[in-house]
Amino acid sequence: MRALLVRVGIDSADNGRWNAPADTQSRRFIYAPILETKPLRRGFDRFYEELEPALAAWGQLLPLHLQKQRMHLGPDLATLTYGDQGRRARQIQTLNTEDLLVFYASLRDIKERHLVYGIIGIFVIEKIYKANDVPRELWNQNAHTRRIPGAVTLLFVLCQNSPVGLSDFCRLENIATEHIA
Repeated sequence: MRALLVRVGIDSADNGRWNAPADTQSRRFIYAPILETKPLRRGFDRFYEELEPALAAWGQLLPLHLQKQRMHLGPDLATLTYGDQGRRARQIQTLNTEDLLVFYASLRDIKERHLVYGIIGIFVIEKIYKANDVPRELWNQNAHTRRIPGAVTLLFVLCQNSPVGLSDFCRLENIATEHIA
């Protein structure tokens, strides 16, 4: 078994200028993906406003610069899918069924306000597709298959839960997934 560690999520270094919140005491977090900058298939937009119920439950607000902006929801923790391109896609292509994708993100603690880096997901690979070959009924399951197909080779990875399971491994609760699933 092999694993690939993948940094994901919006952070202050990204054009998002914001780190998604985490509570290091309870080990809970809200996953906020990067901005979507590519054209999408009609009706497949996902917006940051989908995070507002989870943020409000924590007394947090969606930053103004993210309102009405599309998010690139990858990995999709609700559908257990991930897509990528370029160098990382080439690395993923070397993986096999049962290998792991381990996702980590930079988050900001809601009490102490310091940055924390944490594992937010562990996926066991079930099947790897070229994004253009993904069946139509799966297009809405991942940011890369929501995009209008182009010349760049993109990968779509369908996964299954880790045998360890995210909640067992990290005792984390991705509360945003409850609201955007």
